[in-house]
Amino acid sequence: MDADARTQKRTPRRAGAWIACSVLAGLLVLGGCTATKIQGTAVRGEIGKAILVTYSDARLGEGDMAGVKVEITTAVSGRGGQAIIASGLTDENGVFSIPIRSKVPPRMTIRATKEGEYDVRSTVARPASGERILILMRPPRKP
Repeated sequence: MDADARTQKRTPRRAGAWIACSVLAGLLVLGGCTATKIQGTAVRGEIGKAILVTYSDARLGEGDMAGVKVEITTAVSGRGGQAIIASGLTDENGVFSIPIRSKVPPRMTIRATKEGEYDVRSTVARPASGERILILMRPPRKP
């Protein structure tokens, strides 16, 4: 067998190995860039509270609180304080989808504010697959 024949036999293997390595490297790089999204809706309510509901809860479609600032915080170990791990605003339908690039804690505090008038703070469990956060925004009390 001459040198050209041996090169032709090895070339497909090298190309296959190169492609496999490239795909694996791409998956590793992209896997590190994915973010978990915390999703939900802010609606007007009689009480001020954030709760977990299933994605099929009818109240998620009743959002009317545009421009609510939603902050997701977690307790800082050993310091007793809070650290904001993500934040975002609701859209015109009161819907929010906030990406979190760090590890999502098992319990988190949701703080929702609007123009200094509405202020909700509740601790909830990490939403499971198919769950959303429903923020009930109670109007401010009149003096």
